Amino acid sequence: YSNIDTIFNADGISGNTLIGKRSEYIVENRMNENSQLWFNSVYNKFINDNLQITAGIQHRRYNARHYKTLVDLLGGDYVVDIDKYAERDLVGEGVADNDISYPNHIVDSIGEVFGNDYNAHVNKTQLWANAGYNFGKVDVYFGLEGSNTNFWRTGNMQNGKFPDNSLGNSEKLHFYNYGIKAGATYKLSGMHFFHLDGANLTKAPDFRNSFVSPRTRNQIVDGLENEQILSVQGGYILQSNKLKATVDLYYTQFKNQTEARSFYFDGFNNFVNFVMTGINKTHQGIEIGTEYTITPGLSVFGVANLGYYRWTSRPEFSVYVDNSAEVFYDKETVYVEGFLVSGTPQTAFSGGVKYWAPKHWWIGLSGNYMDDTYLSFSALTRTVNAVKYSDHTTQEYLDLINQDKLPTYYTLDGFVGKSFRFQYKYNLNISLNVSNILNNESIVTGGYEQARLDLSDYNKFEPKKYYYSGLQYYLNVSFRF
Repeated sequence: YSNIDTIFNADGISGNTLIGKRSEYIVENRMNENSQLWFNSVYNKFINDNLQITAGIQHRRYNARHYKTLVDLLGGDYVVDIDKYAERDLVGEGVADNDISYPNHIVDSIGEVFGNDYNAHVNKTQLWANAGYNFGKVDVYFGLEGSNTNFWRTGNMQNGKFPDNSLGNSEKLHFYNYGIKAGATYKLSGMHFFHLDGANLTKAPDFRNSFVSPRTRNQIVDGLENEQILSVQGGYILQSNKLKATVDLYYTQFKNQTEARSFYFDGFNNFVNFVMTGINKTHQGIEIGTEYTITPGLSVFGVANLGYYRWTSRPEFSVYVDNSAEVFYDKETVYVEGFLVSGTPQTAFSGGVKYWAPKHWWIGLSGNYMDDTYLSFSALTRTVNAVKYSDHTTQEYLDLINQDKLPTYYTLDGFVGKSFRFQYKYNLNISLNVSNILNNESIVTGGYEQARLDLSDYNKFEPKKYYYSGLQYYLNVSFRF
């Protein structure tokens, strides 16, 4: 280890000189310690045989401390608690210190806090009421809710880059929300039911998406708004001795969503904070579920989802370099209207057979088919600045702006179990669940495009992908007395 360095005025002590092996790379823990307090009260009243009213109040207090601790110096003697990018780019006393209360802070003890330290406070109070009425063949319900959410950041370090906007409490944000829901079920007979449900509600933005960089400062995202959600679902239910089935159509709109994240951006040779606002999405599709009893204990089942989840707006994004409050891209348009929502298969089928034996043992096998899963796209590559110098006729350009669809995949799962009863009062249950019986380790379940972009070589940074685990099994044993 040859990285010998000299630190003058170590730990902010004048004349304190430290000579030793300074670590350039370390292992750290990113800690999240949270506490929650819940209060919930529910009132339920049957006005008569047909009318029931339920109401309640709920209050939640959430406090989470986010900070980093040292795990391993990887052969060095110490690391200095500074921002390397700020040290490289900015000029001024203490500007690179992560906490100017401890300038030139020497971190050399395992478990020592460094880098960033802040608390997230979220309080929410909610009032709600539901009423249900039975008209005989028709059941209806109606519900209302109102809530107040307030949250703020408390910085436990005075960051040298933002000395006036990092330590202590941020502005306290308040969001008032409402929700309305209603629905009805029509009982054609004891076997056939039809239902229709709808909801219109608003939701406060998440804490993590409301601050430009909660690790370093109290700066709030511009133009924060409540998210708006409109949802309608209707369907048919069949319940007979042999066959049970459901068919549901659903449609949900999400409006005014916000996303904030951080990553290294080659264009600035720096760590940046990326904020995207005005995100609208629509989820719609059909869900089907069936189960047929062949003989007592033996049944087959199947479920299916055919979805169409897509982005329905051209959101705007802003980029802030992490060591500056300056906005480098402000309200730039992201051309992703019509893109498919990532993170989940939009087409899914599953079916199988299960048997429950009279002598308290059971076994089952199911197969699964997943399709229409998409990589999470990088918004930066769907902007004018990313492609204005490229040849729009090349395959490289098309690969850059189009969305990647992941391969279809199949899995096979199973379970088996047995229950034992002793002396009419003791129960022993043993069950084994096995997933991915075919041990297919090449299945790609998701992933994301890197936000890093080299304009001279668009394919330089390949997407990161998630792979399905191989064969997995879970053995559960329980004893009840």
